[in-house]
This record gives sequence, structure tokens and C-alpha cells, in this order.
Amino acid sequence: MDFRHPIGDDHPFLKVHDLARENGFDQLDIVNAYDGALIRLFTRSPDMVFSLQGDPGSAIDRQRFDYFTHITLAHAPPEELLNTIKNHVSMGLQPD
Repeated sequence: MDFRHPIGDDHPFLKVHDLARENGFDQLDIVNAYDGALIRLFTRSPDMVFSLQGDPGSAIDRQRFDYFTHITLAHAPPEELLNTIKNHVSMGLQPD
């Protein structure tokens, strides 16, 4: 199978997840499936799931994250990705 997106250790979401833990942003969780071919970051409260631009869609997106807000992030350094995720989460927590 020919992958055109980062997989496994090359996927920046692994580093983003580590940075989140190091910075105490413990609400960010990770799904790493199919030996790294599918990686998603997600939060609960607010229910948001993050994918990287170019990552393939999957049944997991529909089954596990059906009622989540789906956000696709552009490629950026891990620190920028984490800041973008934090911004989305903080905006999602604001009252309507």
C-alpha cells in the first residue's frame, strides 16, 4: 500500500500529543490505528476530533467520532498544531 501522508513515527500528531502531555493539556487524546496509518487527536468536552490535511478518511471517523466536530489541520510544526488545537478547544468551550 502506497501512503501519501505521514504515517507512524513520521506523523506530527505523535509529537503534538507528547507536547500536550508535557504542557499539562491532558484532555487531548490520540487514536493510533493500523500501525500508524491512521492517527487522530481528539478531546471530549468539547467533542472535537482533529485530522491532518491529506490524512485518509476512515470508518473510525464515522463510527467513533460521528457526533464530534471534525477539524482538519494544515501541516505545521508540532508546536503550532498544538496551539491551533488549544484555540479550537477554547473557542468550543465558550457559551453560545
